[in-house]
Amino acid sequence: MEFGAQLYTVRDFTQNEEDFKSTLKRIAEIGYKNIQISAVGPIAPEIIKSIADYYGLKIVVTHYDVNKIQNDTKAVIEHHKKLGCENIGIGYFPFNGESSYYQFIKDFEKPMKMMKENGMKLHYHNHSFEFERFGQRTGYDILIEETDKDLFGFILDTYWVQVGGKNPSDLIERLKGRISCMHIKDMSIQNGNQCIAEIMEGNLDFDKILTSCKNSGVQYALVEQDGNWRVDPFTSLETSYKNIKKKKWEEKNG
Repeated sequence: MEFGAQLYTVRDFTQNEEDFKSTLKRIAEIGYKNIQISAVGPIAPEIIKSIADYYGLKIVVTHYDVNKIQNDTKAVIEHHKKLGCENIGIGYFPFNGESSYYQFIKDFEKPMKMMKENGMKLHYHNHSFEFERFGQRTGYDILIEETDKDLFGFILDTYWVQVGGKNPSDLIERLKGRISCMHIKDMSIQNGNQCIAEIMEGNLDFDKILTSCKNSGVQYALVEQDGNWRVDPFTSLETSYKNIKKKKWEEKNG
């Protein structure tokens, strides 16, 4: 398993080509080798790829416009070919009740099949609302049990799984073979409130989480911090990276 940076963390610094280039330079200098493209400004995919290549960064997954994924799948596939990325991610979907999960699966069946025909795969990133219960199952259970594992993968987010009342390690084990890329975020309590924290600066059991990642075949663990930076997002990414290196997780889970 390899580690990387989720660029949503530094979204305010990727809105034009010049800032994007300086941001990737800083990401590479920290030591990251892999990135997720998310919330980046209107920069051509060829330019994104060339800058990433220049700094030795591999684009392993995206978060992409859900309407375009559904309604202009061919263009989305071409965009990802230019990025050199086979994992297409949905970062958020406005589910509303149990029936919306079944409708989602139906609506995205054709796009998922088109992606597979082109060597790509659709992946869904969770927050906490997907763990609302409908009788004996949560919305997330429906996504797991009613989708084809060859067509649909998961970008599991450790922080939001914990917020949703589930154990991240258990869920990673349950999703064995279905997580290529995931988000690792720590959780701390500050002034009585739960907050996203740098890796190993909070309370999540990452030794157990990353052992589960190894057991489940996770390829990339992407560090993300939406906010609550001690100094700035780059410093937070660096703190997480140093803590990961200190624990030698890549060697242990490689």
